[in-house]
Amino acid sequence: MPVTMRLPALFTDHMVIQREQIVPVWGWTSPGVTVTATLGTVSAAATSDAQGRFRIDLPPQLASGPHVLTLVSGDGARRAIADVQIGEVWLCSGQSNMEWPTRISGYSDTELAAIDNPRIRLFHVPQTTALTVQEDVRAAWKLCDASGVAEFSGVAYAFACDVARALGVTVGLVQSAWGGTNAEWWTPIAALEANPELKPIVDRHRATPPAPKPGSPEYATVMREWERASVHHDPGNQGEGWGWAAVGCDLAEWKLMTLPQYWEATGLNIDGAVWFRRTAEIPAAWLGQDLVLSLGPIDDFDTTYVMGEKVGAIGKETANAYSAPRVYTVPGRLVTATTLAIAVRVFDQIGNGGIYGSPSAMRLSRVAEPDKGVALAGRWHYRVELALEPKSWTAPPETSDSPSAPERLWNGMLRPLAPYAIRGAIWYQGEGNADRAEQYRILMATMISTWRRAWGYDFPFYQVQLAPFMMRREQPQESAWAELREAQEQVTADLPGCDLAVIIDSGDEADIHPRNKPLVGRRLARIALARDYRQDIEHSGPRVIESSVVGERMAIRFAHCCGGLTAFGGPPLRGFAIAGKDRVFVWAQATISADTVTVSSPDVPAPLAVRYAWADFPQGNLVNQDGLPARPFRTDTWPGVTTGKR
Repeated sequence: MPVTMRLPALFTDHMVIQREQIVPVWGWTSPGVTVTATLGTVSAAATSDAQGRFRIDLPPQLASGPHVLTLVSGDGARRAIADVQIGEVWLCSGQSNMEWPTRISGYSDTELAAIDNPRIRLFHVPQTTALTVQEDVRAAWKLCDASGVAEFSGVAYAFACDVARALGVTVGLVQSAWGGTNAEWWTPIAALEANPELKPIVDRHRATPPAPKPGSPEYATVMREWERASVHHDPGNQGEGWGWAAVGCDLAEWKLMTLPQYWEATGLNIDGAVWFRRTAEIPAAWLGQDLVLSLGPIDDFDTTYVMGEKVGAIGKETANAYSAPRVYTVPGRLVTATTLAIAVRVFDQIGNGGIYGSPSAMRLSRVAEPDKGVALAGRWHYRVELALEPKSWTAPPETSDSPSAPERLWNGMLRPLAPYAIRGAIWYQGEGNADRAEQYRILMATMISTWRRAWGYDFPFYQVQLAPFMMRREQPQESAWAELREAQEQVTADLPGCDLAVIIDSGDEADIHPRNKPLVGRRLARIALARDYRQDIEHSGPRVIESSVVGERMAIRFAHCCGGLTAFGGPPLRGFAIAGKDRVFVWAQATISADTVTVSSPDVPAPLAVRYAWADFPQGNLVNQDGLPARPFRTDTWPGVTTGKR
C-alpha cells in the first residue's frame, strides 16, 4: 500500500505563518498514524483519527524566516514546505470592491510593473460554490510581484503594504471574495435558521425550486421565462420614425428635465422609452473636426444621435449596460454648424431610468482634448415614447453551482480555510444587502460570530463602510445606503474586536466601484496598526458620543477629534440636516467649537433630530486634523426605508 500524506492548499511553498499564536497544522493520512511537524527549532506530534485526519498545534513563535516546515508520518510519508515566513496573516473577503484587482485600482502602469515586494505573500482562493462544506480549496501561495499581484485585491495589497512597512515583517494575504455576493451566502444555513430575523432568507431559498443544469435546453427555457417575467423588452424604436432624432424636430410638446438624474426623481415613475434633446454651442474652430460626445452612464440602454444621425448605442448585448459610460465619436462631416442638435433615446427595462451620472461626465469635446469642452449637464427637453408599468426585481433562478444562495460560499470558499492561524479579517461588502439594511445588523453579527467559532477565537474583524454612490440629491432624503452604513456602524458597536473604515470622502456617482482602492487599504491599515499593533496613530474620524437640544439648536459632541474638528476644503460645514416633530429634514447651518458641532435652521425652531452624511452620495466635509472623515450618523430612530424588510 503506497504511503501518502495530504496537506491543505494553504500549506505550500512561500506560505506565511501567523506569529505569536498557536499554529494549527492539519492534513490527511492513514488512520491511526502519528505525524510530527517541525518548524525551526520546535516540533509537535499528533495521531490521525479514524478518517485519517490529523491536527498538530505548534507553539507560538516570533517573526522570522525563511524556514522549512517538515511533516513526517509514522508510516514513512514526508512533506517539506520551503520558504516559510513567520509574520502576519489577514483574511480578505467580501464582494466586488474587495475582489477588484490591483491593475485597475488606482495604480499607474509604471507602479504596477515595478511591484516586487518580498514582504507580501498572496493566497488567492478561486471562486467556488458548494452544497456541502469542502475539505480544501485549489490554490497556492505566491510571491508578490507584478504578475502575481495584478489580479489580486487592490484593497488588500494596499493594506498589506502599510502593515509590512510599519512592522517590518512579512504579511500574508488570503483573498476569498466574490463580486455581487450577499452576506448570507458566506454564512451557514444553520446559523441563519437559528435567528427568527434571518430565517426568512432560508425559507425563501427553500421555497424556490432549483433551476435545471446550466447549458441544458431546459435551463435556457427557464432563463427566458425568468427574463420575460422580470424585465421589460424594447419593442422597437418608434421615436426615430416620428422624427424625434431629426434636426428640425418640433419641441412644442416636449417638457424640460435637469440632467443628470434618474427620471423617477422628477416624478416620472415609469419604465420604458424616453427621449432627451438639447443643442450644444461649439467654437467655430471645431467645424469639420471629429468630436467626442460623453454622456456618462445611462440606465439601461441608449441610442444617441447628433444632427439627426446615429453616432452610438449600447444595448442588452453589453454586460452591466446601465453602468457603462457612454462615449461616442461624432464624425467631422456632421460638424457643419456651431449649433449641434443632440438626441438620446433611453430605454429602461427595470428600476431607475435615465442619464444619471456625474455632471462633469456630460460634455462635448474635440478628440484631441477629450477631458475639456462644452458642458452638457443642465436642462434638456424630454418626451415619453413608451410608458410601461415599473417592474420589480426578482432574483434569477438558483442552480446547484450558483453562488446566490445561503452558505454556498461558506461551504466552498471560507470554511475550508479554518483553522489556519490569522491575525484578523478585512471585509468590504454590503452593496448586495442594501435593500435589507435593518436586517444586515443581525446578519453581519451572525456571520462574524460564525466565522470566529470556526477559527476558535475572536479575531479582529474590520469592515469598509460603503462609499458614496448614485446621484447627489439637492434635498435631504431617505436612503437605503445610509441605513446600510448605519447597520455597519451598529455591528462595530455591538461586537468586540470590530471596527469600521470610513471612506465617505471617496466615491463615484456613476460607478459602484470607486477606483481609489489604495485609500481604502490605507484606512484599514490605520485601524489594524492602531488597535492590533499598538502604533500611536489616529485610526478613526470624528465619531458622535453625545447629542442634545439647546434651545433652537442641537449640539453634537464628538470623539476622535485628533487636535480639533475642521471643514475639509474650508467652511462652510456641509452634510448636516435637521428636523422637528414633523420629521421633515432640511439642510442646516453647522458651526464648530472645540469637539462640538452646533446645528440649526430657521425652518426648524424646535429641533428633535440631526443627520449627517445621510444619503446615497453624501457630501459631508467634517474631518479631524488627520483628515479622517466623520462617520455618518443620525440621532433619531425613526423607521427607515428598509424597516421590516427580511
